[in-house]
Amino acid sequence: MSKKILVATDGSRYSRNAFLTAIEYAQALGAEIVLFHVVVEPNSFATYSGGKPIQLPQEEIDARGNVVFNKTMEDIDAKQISIVKKAVVGFPAETIVDELEDGRFDLVIMGSRGYSPLLGAFIGSVAQRVVARATCPVLVVK
Repeated sequence: MSKKILVATDGSRYSRNAFLTAIEYAQALGAEIVLFHVVVEPNSFATYSGGKPIQLPQEEIDARGNVVFNKTMEDIDAKQISIVKKAVVGFPAETIVDELEDGRFDLVIMGSRGYSPLLGAFIGSVAQRVVARATCPVLVVK
């Protein structure tokens, strides 16, 4: 069985701390890290404002993901770890939980807070929602 750790990131300092923690776990366990970024579903805001649905092209999703991945990994030496980067569009908590459904991951590591404190206060913490619904252990890092 291959060991896999999903690290949810939005590029915040909490996400960087989660990534640093994941590197330690990956080294100790011989695990692969999947660095996972959810581009916030653009239709969520369009729906509430009565606007037209927006479709992001895959190139835009990848570009936004790369910005976040670069910010998360900046000045961190992780060459000895296998890291796969994956960016998708959706609602963060639900999309992270969906990614866990097939049982491929042994652990999720994520920051306790992200870049959206107002959104978090309005709809609930992404970390809280993932902890409540995840199918594997979740480590929340400050």
